[in-house]
Amino acid sequence: MATTTATKTGATIQSSTSNSAGGTTTSSARDVSTTFGGILTARITNGGTGPATPCECRVQVSHDSGTTWLELARAGAGITSSTAYDLPFEIPAGVMRVRRASSWPAKR
Repeated sequence: MATTTATKTGATIQSSTSNSAGGTTTSSARDVSTTFGGILTARITNGGTGPATPCECRVQVSHDSGTTWLELARAGAGITSSTAYDLPFEIPAGVMRVRRASSWPAKR
């Protein structure tokens, strides 16, 4: 039986960006078709005035070339001002593309 060795490389799929109330920011797609899955860590940082409701991070995956997107997971950050929240998500081996969408509820 042949053994396959995975090569792990870190990558940024979305640089730091700001969202306003009711806004959504979606990253570009990352091709992960040659990987054996992995961990996506989303960092959400609140500004000096903490929101009344948390920002949501959604991880979207595609099992094709990126034409069909499905929500894999969703998590919310906290509401403490000037605080960073790291949200880890496991990406299964069968995923071909991955992207992240962050949104603030309309009422902050």
